Amino acid sequence: MTVSSETRYANLWATCRDYGRVVVAYSGGVDSTLVVRAAVDALGEDHVIAVTGVSASLAPRERELAEKTLASIGLRGCLRFLETNEQDNPDYQANHPDRCFHCKTELYGHLIELASREGFTTIANGANTDDLGDFRPGMDAARDFAVRSPLVEAGFDKAEVRRTARALGLPNWDKPAAPCLASRVPHGDQVNPEKLSQIARAEAYLQDLGLAGFRVRHHGDVARIELSQVAWSFFEDETRRRDVERTLQEYGFRFVALDLGGYEQGKAVIR
Repeated sequence: MTVSSETRYANLWATCRDYGRVVVAYSGGVDSTLVVRAAVDALGEDHVIAVTGVSASLAPRERELAEKTLASIGLRGCLRFLETNEQDNPDYQANHPDRCFHCKTELYGHLIELASREGFTTIANGANTDDLGDFRPGMDAARDFAVRSPLVEAGFDKAEVRRTARALGLPNWDKPAAPCLASRVPHGDQVNPEKLSQIARAEAYLQDLGLAGFRVRHHGDVARIELSQVAWSFFEDETRRRDVERTLQEYGFRFVALDLGGYEQGKAVIR
């Protein structure tokens, strides 16, 4: 670890040390993994719980990766899975641009109850300074519940998160962002478990074929596949195209389309 990274991590460690006993909203991504690592280093494993909210919007593969990540660094004992019910909220189902507010409100409400019940003093998330400039309704929910953002408090942007995670040997230091499955449904189109299951199955199938850098967007009976530039060659083979089309049709889509605009992280889902 470089001197600057050591100094920055020391700041993060000191930030977490002031939290007392902390419940971390743990997604399995590099940001929240770094927060869990720092919190345990600062407070000890008995004073940290990493909680992953489980619902239809979490891809089963992401749940597995979250567990494997903490297990690989010896922190599986911190992890708990907690069922959330944002799907029951009509405001979440409506899938307006503030959908994440309702999802995080559900999650943080459960975490507050858990902390109160078990004598924990602080709720923390994995937001970094790059998140402050985006439209992030989930951050509004965090403020409503007085959730702390240790990476923000210690001045970590995404690049610094990855540098520090790599220096610490975290296995997911270069893991791409993996937003929830509901992000594949255009705003204004209702989110429901059936759609989310279709998306999860389609993306897992394509991942098993070796495809990376893509999203499957849900447009009713159309599956719109966005590909990164390097992934276009994947579909050059006609037999593979037909196999993908047939399989996604088995999952409930009528048509399967490739988006000529390609995949960009954070790209809005158009209707």
